[in-house]
Amino acid sequence: MRSWDDVQTLGEPAGWAEVSENGWGALLAWAAGPENTRRHPTTDDGRTIRTIVERPGQPPELSTEPFTEVDRDLIEEGVNTYLEDAGAPPRPPGYTWYIRVWPPSLTAAEFLDQVNADVNTGLAGTVMPAQWRERMETVLAKIYQL
Repeated sequence: MRSWDDVQTLGEPAGWAEVSENGWGALLAWAAGPENTRRHPTTDDGRTIRTIVERPGQPPELSTEPFTEVDRDLIEEGVNTYLEDAGAPPRPPGYTWYIRVWPPSLTAAEFLDQVNADVNTGLAGTVMPAQWRERMETVLAKIYQL
């Protein structure tokens, strides 16, 4: 893929798996290529985060708070730093990202579990994002027969 702009907007979500909202998920979407990646516009309106504060000798304190612009900025910064370390450009904000499930007989969860297991097989020791990118590209090329 040359640019995130090459990725089409998702129509029907059947047959697509939402990738995680972190550097790993973004790198999977990049490695899958534009023909196997889709995006869907999204906002953080109404989104919340759950926090747990633990103090020695006290029960955990649970709270739910609104998801803020600071939260969004932290996620985007982390994702884009990981992508940069892998040699991929930063992704545009404001989207949920998906990759094609293949074969179609798998559920999205089964497909992502299989992809992650295959990616994690074969690399040992300290692995840098650029090495993960190469491994993801190899695994996804076999799956999609690119």
